[in-house]
Amino acid sequence: MSTTSDNRSGAISLKAQIHAQLLKSIVTGEFHPGDVLNEKDLIERFGVSKSPIREALIELCNEKVLRSIPRYGYEVIRITRDEVNEILEFRILLECGYLERIWDSITAEDLEYLQRTMDALYHAGSDEDSVFALWRYNSEFHLALISLAHNKYVCDVLTSAMKFLQRAYSQLYWERQRSIVSLKHPERHDRILRAIRERNLPQAKEYLREDIAAFSQF
Repeated sequence: MSTTSDNRSGAISLKAQIHAQLLKSIVTGEFHPGDVLNEKDLIERFGVSKSPIREALIELCNEKVLRSIPRYGYEVIRITRDEVNEILEFRILLECGYLERIWDSITAEDLEYLQRTMDALYHAGSDEDSVFALWRYNSEFHLALISLAHNKYVCDVLTSAMKFLQRAYSQLYWERQRSIVSLKHPERHDRILRAIRERNLPQAKEYLREDIAAFSQF
């Protein structure tokens, strides 16, 4: 019984590792929108059986990262500008709405937590690896802010939206031969946090909206 359980656990772990590596290859530009992945090449690449490869590919299809093309392979899906704008509109409604909802319950400890998260933005440079690190730090700030609502479902939904925008950012970055404008705008987060400290809700919401909407400039 334990052997079966261990084998099953190992298979799940292997699928998760392959899923993570494939997603990283898409985000870092090894695979571009329109590229087609096939099981045979991936089996050779990872040195594993077909099962975890197929499971990882199916999960990426379910997440709308890939599109299955019968008897051909799995195509990396191109993200459209309309999709990006819809996600940004959703984020503005979600994040600004929850900021207003939790406004009266934000504590001094919460502000210090946000400050520590925000400080990470200042440590990224301008090289290629840091470009994507900046996006992670940006995500961490917004996830830290919404975590003050103490609502796991809301945090999970925003996490999913941020992962989608990470892929969109990556697509734009590689398609523009790495000439995309940097996301290094820590002053936006400074302004948000300053407005919260000053207990200025309208200003905090406006700065938050501007920070989210800035993605549409890319």
